[in-house]
Amino acid sequence: MADDKIFERPGHLIMRMARLIARDADSRLRGHGIGSAAFPVFGMLSKGRAMTQADLARAANVEQPSMAQLLAKLEKQGWIERSPDPEDRRRSLVSLTDAGHAMMPVIRAAREEGIAVFLEGIPPEDVESLVSILKRMIANGEPRKCR
Repeated sequence: MADDKIFERPGHLIMRMARLIARDADSRLRGHGIGSAAFPVFGMLSKGRAMTQADLARAANVEQPSMAQLLAKLEKQGWIERSPDPEDRRRSLVSLTDAGHAMMPVIRAAREEGIAVFLEGIPPEDVESLVSILKRMIANGEPRKCR
């Protein structure tokens, strides 16, 4: 593709869409003091299994310092708590508090309402195709392949 078509490249469009979705979610949740960056943490911990900071960072595909900063904010707000890991006292296990669990319906609603806006007017079969293509792209770009 020529440079004048840079804004039509898949990478640019995917990044632009991701930013728009995050901005939309952030605006929907602004009154609750939470942002879209916390979605992966809430999602992983909502299953009831405590996780280490390293495991959360790896699963969310973010660097440890970014995860540490996010967890400190969530802990200060009372949505997560840390407890000693019984298998290794040098580590902490992170889990949702009751207040964190109570935020899940708010987070889910904001996410679903936002995605519904972006998918408005797009036929379900096109959405299925998009999801399939994105999954293949993600598999192609997993860390084992991208160095």
